[in-house]
Amino acid sequence: MPRTAAGWVAIVCAFLLIATNAYWLYVSIDAGITATYRDQQLWEYGEALRETRLLLPAAQPALTKPELVGKAESISGSEAYEKDGCVWVGSLGLQFDEDERLIHVSPTWNLGESDPCFP
Repeated sequence: MPRTAAGWVAIVCAFLLIATNAYWLYVSIDAGITATYRDQQLWEYGEALRETRLLLPAAQPALTKPELVGKAESISGSEAYEKDGCVWVGSLGLQFDEDERLIHVSPTWNLGESDPCFP
């Protein structure tokens, strides 16, 4: 047992130092775990979006370009415009063939992969 006030102050400071270091260790580990879950969720969301984009042309073969663009405009609340051979509505680029059938769907971003809406 310390006999002076300075000894007690040193013990209290040492205890506080250990407690705050343990707290920061916990916060760091928790942030790492949270980031891992967030990254996994974003990856799964990206995969679902990719699969949906690939499935859309096959799922809607009967819709023509005006019908599909009209539905996309009403869903997104934005007006369609054409650029680089694709019709852009909201956050999607839609590419149609000569028969006005949907053949490709692109997101508004491109990470360097081959995409007909980003020549």
